Amino acid sequence: MLAAVAAVGAMLVARRIAPPGGLYGGARGIGVYSAVQGSLGILLAFVIFLAFQSYLGARSAARDEATAVLQLFRTAELFPRPYGAQEEQHLVCYARAVAGPEWRAMKEERTSPLVDAAITRTEATFAAAERSGRVPGPVASTWLSNADDRAHGRQRRLAEATPFVPPLLWVMLIGGAVVVMSFLLGFADRSERALGQALIAAVPAVILASGLVLIYFFDHPYEGLSGSIRPVAMERALDRMTAIQHATGVPPAPCPTI
Repeated sequence: MLAAVAAVGAMLVARRIAPPGGLYGGARGIGVYSAVQGSLGILLAFVIFLAFQSYLGARSAARDEATAVLQLFRTAELFPRPYGAQEEQHLVCYARAVAGPEWRAMKEERTSPLVDAAITRTEATFAAAERSGRVPGPVASTWLSNADDRAHGRQRRLAEATPFVPPLLWVMLIGGAVVVMSFLLGFADRSERALGQALIAAVPAVILASGLVLIYFFDHPYEGLSGSIRPVAMERALDRMTAIQHATGVPPAPCPTI
């Protein structure tokens, strides 16, 4: 909206000082303008596509991680006492840390030490259970497979928290948009109707601004904006795990803090 207002204002100002027929003298500048606008449009569409793929990857990673955590919880039910209950509580704390502190930290491209601590406790408890010799081989194999899926899901989720569009590309995109809009002002013609001139400026400005905003949105999937990726999958997994704990009579325990 602001881009359209600024473009229309600039066009109307340029129209008042422009010579009759415009700066380019009719259709002489249309070919150059079309080439510049077309090149920028192709680049913009390509970056939007890549940013959208990154956004989908972030959402898929969050969902896969939550699924793996729930599968680990189910596998922990097969562990002997007291290791099974300990692992279940560690996984609940992991889910809480991911859905809370780490999700907020990802806005600043950081991780949460609470998640790392929960992983350490989970691995230590599994190692102790395995040393006891009371964990069947298939159960241990399933646990390790699910643990790998959880780790891979978290790595992908954290990787998508770092914007993939480099600063140089942003300079090219924003600079290209400025060049296109500046070139467009050369078509200002005092002999044309003001409404038509305003539309000539407003439409490209809205398209370019929308494209840049879309790229930023997809490139920052955890920004907390409307439509941003939220820890819905992990929260659902957490609700399911706590419900199972209540159903089995396991009292909830507080999670360690750092």
